[in-house]
Amino acid sequence: MWTALSKTFIKDPNKAVRESWENYIPPYKNLGAIFIKAYNKKMTE
Repeated sequence: MWTALSKTFIKDPNKAVRESWENYIPPYKNLGAIFIKAYNKKMTE
C-alpha cells in the first residue's frame, strides 16, 4: 500500500502535495506514537 501511494504522490504535479507526502511518517515507523502507546499500555496495567 505504501509503495503504491508513494508512486501516486511522487507523480503529483502539485509541489505541496509531494512535499507533504515526503514528510509524512507512517504509523508503523512513528517511534513517538509507538512509545506513547507502550507507555499508556504499561500505565493501565
